[in-house]
Amino acid sequence: MTKAGSRWRCAVCGAQVVVTRVTETALACCDHPMEPGTAGGPAGPAVAGGLQLGKRYRCPACEGEVLVTRAGAGPLRCHDPMVLQAPKPLATSD
Repeated sequence: MTKAGSRWRCAVCGAQVVVTRVTETALACCDHPMEPGTAGGPAGPAVAGGLQLGKRYRCPACEGEVLVTRAGAGPLRCHDPMVLQAPKPLATSD
């Protein structure tokens, strides 16, 4: 289980995330477990179809959610592969 606000990084691609909604299992990226913290690791590559900086990803099984703070190759996994969330529409001001 990961706590909201905790930071995780991928030792393989350098991706970094912040947990915004608690996940029930450990996070994985590039098919390797993610490590706590943000230090070290290579810079995140700009990969088509990879993790996008500033985007939120959600696990469809447990509703866990993370925010990407450094891009990487991915994919992110919790129970299942995490999916990119669509931005929430803003209310119109008439």
